Amino acid sequence: MPPSKRARKGAAPPASSSGAAALTLEGEICALGRQLSDRRRAGKFVDIEVRAGGTIFAAHRVVLASTSDFFSTLFDSGMRDADSNMVILDDVPAATFQSVLDFVYEGRCDIEESMLPLVLEAAARLQVLPLLSAATKATTSRLSAKNALATWAYAERLMLPDLVASARSTALSEFTTVATSDELLSASHAMLCALLADDRCTLQSEETAFEAVVRWLEHQTPPVEEASAIALLGCVRFGCLSPAYTQGRVRSLPLLQTAAGKDMLLDALLSTTKPNARTQPHIEWQTFH
Repeated sequence: MPPSKRARKGAAPPASSSGAAALTLEGEICALGRQLSDRRRAGKFVDIEVRAGGTIFAAHRVVLASTSDFFSTLFDSGMRDADSNMVILDDVPAATFQSVLDFVYEGRCDIEESMLPLVLEAAARLQVLPLLSAATKATTSRLSAKNALATWAYAERLMLPDLVASARSTALSEFTTVATSDELLSASHAMLCALLADDRCTLQSEETAFEAVVRWLEHQTPPVEEASAIALLGCVRFGCLSPAYTQGRVRSLPLLQTAAGKDMLLDALLSTTKPNARTQPHIEWQTFH
């Protein structure tokens, strides 16, 4: 079969004129929450302390348990820490936990945009579901070629499948830009394979895919094992490359001069059994022996 046609890159939409570096995450808010927040700030009736990033925050146990599945489980666990007056979360930055507290007490928090990944991670870890929803929505609305792969990576780590899907979709639609970005170099082998194997991967030409793979491989330290490197190259649709490019650029790659590389390339070209104007002509088969 001829190689599947990928989406082609069209004109880019106009860039947003917004340069705001701050945003507000909002959830439900009620009068009781405001009153409790005032009492927390005044240190009234607080019965639990949380140490985050080396800073101690006073809070009300019932509020934390009512808004966070993490704290609810901890306080109900019957473990020694359940009755402690101090919960230690030193790996959560103090400013991030302050934002979490603002949200659970007041239903909103104002943060710098650069803090959004940290707040998202804290909301996922502490299972503050309304904050997690708000942070996920804000992250999704800010996806671009510059952050899609990084967002995909941490969304996978946090087990947020909807955000993974959105980040992947953005990377696919913006792959021509992603392919030349520094972000590509930190992508995982699995992510790059998934992008290049997808028919929705938007390219100006298949040469973009090949150059992206070569660039990624050359950047990896230590070098990628030959089998994995060839598997990644196998995601390129060689039948869609021009014969001049294939003869001059593709065959010059040392990895494709190995026995395994030649076999992969030959198999890729032989799989194009019905060449058409988009995929032909192909390299003469005998040149690979």
